[in-house]
Amino acid sequence: GALDDVPVIVADVANEESLLAMAKRTRLVLNTVGPYRFYGRQVVKACVDSGTHHIDVSGEPQYLERMQLEFYDEAREKGIVVLGACGFDSIPAELCLMYLREHFEGDLDQVESFVFMKQGPLGMKINFGTWQSAMYGLAHASELVDLRREAREKLFTKPLPPRHTRLDRRNSLFWSDVARGWCLPFLGSDRSVMIHSEMFRRQLSGTKPVQVQTYLRVPGFFSTTTATCTMQTAVVTYA
Repeated sequence: GALDDVPVIVADVANEESLLAMAKRTRLVLNTVGPYRFYGRQVVKACVDSGTHHIDVSGEPQYLERMQLEFYDEAREKGIVVLGACGFDSIPAELCLMYLREHFEGDLDQVESFVFMKQGPLGMKINFGTWQSAMYGLAHASELVDLRREAREKLFTKPLPPRHTRLDRRNSLFWSDVARGWCLPFLGSDRSVMIHSEMFRRQLSGTKPVQVQTYLRVPGFFSTTTATCTMQTAVVTYA
């Protein structure tokens, strides 16, 4: 077949030399192996050390924000792109915010996004690696407090402009007329990614950051209550 002549390069995240050898053989590594909290940093480090661009499809806020803190300065000095969340999390959300910025008539201050999911003929399924990433992310959500404080101290040092209103998150199950359904806070990386993009715009161009909250529309009240209880049990198990 067409791929018969394409070589296979074996690299192990437990073997730094193998990762360096892999990264040095290319200009760009597309990293699709998660959970990234366990398997991501080693690959990013090898790419930065080798001067190789790195793109992944992570939806894990802790990993994304930690990599930004650890490697931003060095990657920028070397002219390397280290770009996370380039999958369902969080390109659609970022594109929507960019569209609003370009076409909104007035001062864009607050944005709420709603994610809809439709099941196919075989029902709703989730990849096990994605499930693992979500569970570990929920179990260790408290890590984000320290990461974001450090980001404010090191990366986002420009003072924020005063706000007349604040966009608070709705923490419980609620009905949305906009989404036409029951909704919960969306726990993926969309909000983290959009807020960090807004904060970088503030640092680089002085624009006012847009406030963002993200939600997930769910099938119904009772099915969602059951799913929420299941996830809480899973988080306790993983914690």
